[in-house]
Amino acid sequence: MSKRLTLPEEKAQRIAVAATVAGVLVVLVLAVFLVVQFVKIGQLNARRAQLEESKKVLVDENAELTEQKERLEAPEVRYFLALKEGWRSDN
Repeated sequence: MSKRLTLPEEKAQRIAVAATVAGVLVVLVLAVFLVVQFVKIGQLNARRAQLEESKKVLVDENAELTEQKERLEAPEVRYFLALKEGWRSDN
């Protein structure tokens, strides 16, 4: 014949309360962790958008400067810039 061990009612209630409190604390800690992660994700997305905007500005500026460089390297422009700086043309 097997004897079944039973817990006193008061001890069972304490265990149930402790388990409930532990469960609630775990849920709260996980909720706080999720909120912190969502805030970090939001900050990183804002930073990404800022960097993409900066990249667009720099790409546009680079294209503009490349175009300006190509214009200034044209032989006619170089000739007139040299004349402006005091060089003489023997032609």
